[in-house]
Amino acid sequence: MDCISALVKELFDRQFSNSRKKCEAIVISVLAPQIINEIVTINSLIQSNNKLNLWSESPTNKTPDKRWVDIFHHFNQENHFPQTRTIVEFVFSLPGTSAPVERVFSIINKYWTIEKTQLLLPALEAVLYLKLNYDKTCKEYYTWLKTQPAMLKSIHSSKKYSQM
Repeated sequence: MDCISALVKELFDRQFSNSRKKCEAIVISVLAPQIINEIVTINSLIQSNNKLNLWSESPTNKTPDKRWVDIFHHFNQENHFPQTRTIVEFVFSLPGTSAPVERVFSIINKYWTIEKTQLLLPALEAVLYLKLNYDKTCKEYYTWLKTQPAMLKSIHSSKKYSQM
């Protein structure tokens, strides 16, 4: 059994065996020949232009995403490798780890505990937004905030309580 057949077989349950066979047939007969031609062309580019040595010497092209951008830019056509491009875009859209999500839940657990259930969802959302998107320390933020009279006025006003 070839690699594609094994992968497709593993992804589908037995109850969907007809769907699995149809999908397998489509992958083998339609996608595989195109992808193989695209990969052979990409491989010849990498070998002929000595890309591996250039990438290892260049500090800007160390990461795989930069290398794929370099490959796609070399051909200067949006759809020169449509199948490979789709796969590469899909693979790079997947998160490498679940650490960012776990970090969000960790922050939520610090602010929204059994003892602190009175915190409303908009307030928790604001805290999360600041914690995840703002990189200043408390002291730096305090120094910056002192230079913002309009924001200080909003903070001290009671208007914010009437919006709930």
